[in-house]
Amino acid sequence: MDIGGYDFSGVFTNGDQIPAHNIGVYVVLCLIDDHPHCVLYVGTSEGGTGRATGADVTETGNLQHTLRYHDKRDCWQEETHGEVGYCVKPVTDTDRRLEIRDELQWKYVTPCGTDSWDTASQTDEAEFKHQFGARGSESV
Repeated sequence: MDIGGYDFSGVFTNGDQIPAHNIGVYVVLCLIDDHPHCVLYVGTSEGGTGRATGADVTETGNLQHTLRYHDKRDCWQEETHGEVGYCVKPVTDTDRRLEIRDELQWKYVTPCGTDSWDTASQTDEAEFKHQFGARGSESV
């Protein structure tokens, strides 16, 4: 599934469907009649060391575990108009994971996330606006 110009796997409605040994970026969606309606949250799994893959991925740092035990799960349930769904993008490089997360957090204003753009510098905001368009300009 294309989300913000990136190819994601999913939409998964059950966390057990998500590969257990992947780290990366995830997007939590509100699904209505099995179709994405809006983005509830964008985040990254912790992973392990910088370029963790396979056996190097910590048990608590993989995408499946991150989504299953996330502290925002209640918010996702409260904010959905239908069913909660998950899309994942395996990304082993820590810097790249954070770049993708930051870009998607710019493109989608989410009801359950901490908005890092509230405290961002005007220079950073101007840079992102120039590069990706207006804040919150994407829809699923």
